[in-house]
Amino acid sequence: MRLKTGQLDISCHPRPQLHLQWLQELHVQQLREVLAMKKLTPEQIGLDFEALLALIGEERALNLIGQEKVLDLIGEEQVFEDLLRRKGEQWLHEQLERRAQPSEEPETP
Repeated sequence: MRLKTGQLDISCHPRPQLHLQWLQELHVQQLREVLAMKKLTPEQIGLDFEALLALIGEERALNLIGQEKVLDLIGEEQVFEDLLRRKGEQWLHEQLERRAQPSEEPETP
């Protein structure tokens, strides 16, 4: 079973219609439970994560994961190294200096 950009190829299964109905009706949580119960991975049933990501979009996927979790997964050191490589040392210094300056907000009495 392979999900291809909006299409499901289930021709390799003996009862393709039954498998298609099963996938369409299962909620994600139920799918997780069934996979765990049968000791299967999403890859073993042919889920194509790239197609799923294309379906929901990268921005929505990041929103679902959350910025903090994304940073935790990447790692602060790696984020720093990537910024240094992409933007350069001068850019990083400018950003740090800009953030270190006191804000120019008027004081309230």
